[in-house]
Amino acid sequence: MTSPRTQPPVSFDLADQEEIGALFAEAMTAAGLDGARIFAALAAGKSMSEALALPDGAVDFIYSRAHQWFAIGRADRAEPLFRTLCLLTGQADHFVGYGLCLAQRKALDAAASALNCALRLRPGWALPHLRLAEVALRQGDRDEARRAFAGYEAARLADGGADPLDAEAARLKRLLEFGVGSAGGEAWP
Repeated sequence: MTSPRTQPPVSFDLADQEEIGALFAEAMTAAGLDGARIFAALAAGKSMSEALALPDGAVDFIYSRAHQWFAIGRADRAEPLFRTLCLLTGQADHFVGYGLCLAQRKALDAAASALNCALRLRPGWALPHLRLAEVALRQGDRDEARRAFAGYEAARLADGGADPLDAEAARLKRLLEFGVGSAGGEAWP
């Protein structure tokens, strides 16, 4: 079975796309939306935000609200907003936020999947690597935690300069070196 950390993205052939498009159009029409137009825009490569013709600033507003909720310790309120942003934009930042929320409520497989989405979208970004290492450590998968941490270190070398996460990364590195952490452990701040 493929783990959430290595699961390939879903793809459809043309026949599947037509069938899914018809189902999507029907479902959206039942919700009062022009599902055929939305699906055609998606099939043409538009983001969900563009396909829905959201007003300028809507995504930024949702992101701001999600970030505010997370910053005050309300991951439960931030999670649905980040999930919506992932659907609307597919941006790496939103997948990281979603992954952090999932990790806080201990949905670790789903958190790893969201963080891996962020890495596929922005491979050289250090942050998702660091968070994946923490998730893997919490799951008791020390080998995966080491691989993810090595990815963090490589991304940091390529990036250069000081990073606000350096102190947190040093703490995680010590945990990995000294064998601390298990499936029930708390490597997350």
